[in-house]
Amino acid sequence: TPGGAGRRQPGLVELVDLYPTLAALAGLPPPPDVDGADLSGLVLGGGGAGKEAAFSEYPRCPRRLEAPWDDLTSCTRTRKEDFRAMGYSVRTDGWRLTAWLRWDGARLVGDFSQPP
Repeated sequence: TPGGAGRRQPGLVELVDLYPTLAALAGLPPPPDVDGADLSGLVLGGGGAGKEAAFSEYPRCPRRLEAPWDDLTSCTRTRKEDFRAMGYSVRTDGWRLTAWLRWDGARLVGDFSQPP
């Protein structure tokens, strides 16, 4: 099997890379407007280092907005309008930074002219 069954490959990837990678493995070109990178080299074990950084966005629906990390309530079945906070993360090989911002149902809320 390509890359060896059950073998882990080091490197950062994002879900957005799935489509272009699967298309390349199937011998198909992805549409030009698809985001993400072809990481088939990682899958096949022939090289490639993944990405320098991976980005993510994740909603939270905590009961106490002052301490969203205290409440692990999932928002998977929650309407976007009912999210309470949105987390934005950047991950590298050695670091992860996540910023939790208030969400008013349509946009982020805060004074972005001031440092956090």
